[in-house]
Amino acid sequence: MPSSWMGLVGMTQGWVGKKVMIQFFLHCLISHLKFVKWKRM
Repeated sequence: MPSSWMGLVGMTQGWVGKKVMIQFFLHCLISHLKFVKWKRM
């Protein structure tokens, strides 16, 4: 297996991981905001 290919796979995995982390963070943020709104009512 060429090392450049391994590097490409690593980069792709890192990008996907970042995307998942961002989506998870946004999901947490949105549910937190909804909860705060609901608590204030």
